[in-house]
Amino acid sequence: MDIAALNPLFRYVLVRTSHPGNIGSAARAIRTMGFTRLELIAPHRFPDDEATAMAAGADEVLAGAGIHADLVGGLAGATLVLGLSARRRGVTLPELKLGKEHDVAVVIARNARVEVEEEAPAAEVAAVPATKATKAAAPAAAPAPAKKK
Repeated sequence: MDIAALNPLFRYVLVRTSHPGNIGSAARAIRTMGFTRLELIAPHRFPDDEATAMAAGADEVLAGAGIHADLVGGLAGATLVLGLSARRRGVTLPELKLGKEHDVAVVIARNARVEVEEEAPAAEVAAVPATKATKAAAPAAAPAPAKKK
């Protein structure tokens, strides 16, 4: 299946992003990979100029992003939910077979398993383990915003 055929099957779900630059960076990465669907769950600040600046040309992804109060809203209609998190879990993964009948939501959160289990308990959760190579290539976390006095 080529990217054009996969695009309508996948949406990327960011949960409670605290830094708007991360939203823009995610939009840019999503567009670079040939995808367009972004859902935001209770973002701290969005829309925001910093998100737009970091999107670097992925403005249509930001403009089309859905904004939801909770994870259930962002996952509505999904038939398969994949949660990505930096937290390591000892999970044996089954091979997934995708077809046109799927509408896949990828949840990206600090602890996607907990987020999904607490907010969307009917969803099935799978993990993708990180390797030493992917951990080394991962960018550093964005610094926390300065506290206002």
